[in-house]
Amino acid sequence: MTLFQRRPVELNEPEPEDASLNRLSRRQALQRVGAVVVASSLIPSALADTEPDDDADDFRPRHDIRKGLLNLRDSGLPRTHHTCTFIKKKTILVAGGENIVDLSSAEMFYPATNQWWDVASMNTARTLHAAALLRDGRVLVCGGAIHVGNVSLGLNSVEIYNPASDSWITVASMNIRRFGHGAVTTPDGKVIVTGGQYAGIPLASIEIYNPDTNTWTLAGA
Repeated sequence: MTLFQRRPVELNEPEPEDASLNRLSRRQALQRVGAVVVASSLIPSALADTEPDDDADDFRPRHDIRKGLLNLRDSGLPRTHHTCTFIKKKTILVAGGENIVDLSSAEMFYPATNQWWDVASMNTARTLHAAALLRDGRVLVCGGAIHVGNVSLGLNSVEIYNPASDSWITVASMNIRRFGHGAVTTPDGKVIVTGGQYAGIPLASIEIYNPDTNTWTLAGA
């Protein structure tokens, strides 16, 4: 068993000098997160401010912690079939997946300092789901599956994570239960969900979410 030392970060702690940690490409950052993340969680007492930056490869965090101390560690909870979503080019939100059981937990990763901390858990445990970054910086998580014995039950529930308040809200459900699907945000701010499967049957259907009206529409309907 590997033990992880919890280290509180003092307010206004200076940023690391190691340029190799301060500047990581998106591919390098995702390689650190890994296809199967060895990640674990610590609940922070505050969230760091990650304001947008003109340089898409600059992940240097601004440790502007306004509410107290942030407990960090260098690894996270082992999980598979989770999602990884970049938030404001600085941090990566890792959500759900499975580790013996289906997970609702979520955590954040700073590639710049190779550190992790817990954020609020999703309202629903889910694996094989999809996630998309909304234009306002929130993250939409949709569908997925839960396991009942050896059976995977598809989900159509949807929730949105707000990094500013460290909270999840449940929004309108998709029309079709699906897992193993894809989700992408369009230039006009909508989210397109495609494919996946349900009850062992591959899906060709497409549906579109409009965050302004909180509605899902089947493409071609």
